[in-house]
Amino acid sequence: TKHGSVKTEYIASALYLEKYMEKDKLTEDSDLLLQIWERSQDIRTIGLIPSHLRKYEFLFHPDSVQMRAILDKIRKVARFEDIPVLVLGETGSGKELIAKGIWEEMKLSQNDAAKGMALFTPFNIASIQKDLLHSQLFGYLRNTYTGANPKGCKGILQTANEDNATLFLDEIGDATPDIQIALLRVLQEKEILPIGATKPGFVSSEGKLIAGKILSNLRLIFATHGNLEEKVKAGTFREDLYYRLTEFSIHVPSLRERKKDIRILAEHFLQEFNKRYDMGLDYPDSLHFMSTLESYDWPGNVRELEHDLKRCFIESSENKDGIIEFADDIREKLTGQKQHGLKNIENLNIIFNDLPNNPMTLPEISKQRGEPIAIELGKMLITKKGRLPGEKDSMKYFAMKSGTFRHWMYQREITKESVLGPIKKKR
Repeated sequence: TKHGSVKTEYIASALYLEKYMEKDKLTEDSDLLLQIWERSQDIRTIGLIPSHLRKYEFLFHPDSVQMRAILDKIRKVARFEDIPVLVLGETGSGKELIAKGIWEEMKLSQNDAAKGMALFTPFNIASIQKDLLHSQLFGYLRNTYTGANPKGCKGILQTANEDNATLFLDEIGDATPDIQIALLRVLQEKEILPIGATKPGFVSSEGKLIAGKILSNLRLIFATHGNLEEKVKAGTFREDLYYRLTEFSIHVPSLRERKKDIRILAEHFLQEFNKRYDMGLDYPDSLHFMSTLESYDWPGNVRELEHDLKRCFIESSENKDGIIEFADDIREKLTGQKQHGLKNIENLNIIFNDLPNNPMTLPEISKQRGEPIAIELGKMLITKKGRLPGEKDSMKYFAMKSGTFRHWMYQREITKESVLGPIKKKR
């Protein structure tokens, strides 16, 4: 509409519009906004993300080539149930979510109604004591050793097979040599050897061996945050197992490699928190909150982002305006890194003074040098002129019209007063 107070939605994910901006502040960006909105409708129409994977849609930004490639891999490998999948990525990057995506896609491709109810079973190898890991995975027969269950125990592999489950074995890189050998047998022969048994088979409910039984109803997905290739070179990981695991692998990029996704993830977590705690909090309307999130490298990846936003949610839960603010320690962490980034620039004045010879827009500078640098350069122009820059000033230094410059700075909560201090009114 033509009314300035009407809010216009813009895309925040591949499937729905999340945040709002006031149209009277959009100026020249309104055409671009409309194009993005239309594109979002096209994405919804063509079904970029299948309906059964919609619960993981926050992982896949429409402009994220890496994540779209992962979605394509999930689709392709899901129906090959006997092929193990190795998911690689840093701690907290979302490896288990990718594994669940494969499981969801696989369920859709199965015709048997019982298979449609199959389970997803996660198991972290690193969380189990090494001396207990073998019995946990492969089980043991009755009267095998002192202190054990006298009726024996089924291992997680057998139980998952009986449940027709997808077993997600996380931190495979931490597996001991004996576990590696046993898992290689699982992949090659689909056999398990319970503790106390002399030949492969399953453990019965009485703790006896059922010889000859194999893992015929089990999908295996492995994951690690480590470098298995380096472990092979170091002699701590079997080369033959490595090649079996890497028949089909998916690498999940770190959050710092896909910063466009931070906004989508933040919106997703906000929805989850509001739903879980029956609240209606929201992020600030300005882009400063999100740009601060995007300026941080998130070494803990998606998990760290979720935990920090949950802290902010809790700290802001009693705010009368319902707006989420950064918790003090989190703000210090995020802005501290931004300050550190500025210290790496030898002299902002040198950069600023070079700009008239090669003017760039602030968004271009932000993309090349980082948003903190672009913000500081914008502040320097305001300081240099002692006022908000006019058309000639902003065009000279930043190849931007004054309205576009002011809008870009306003989105980041930067005004003349915030840079120069209180403005005295003329009498």
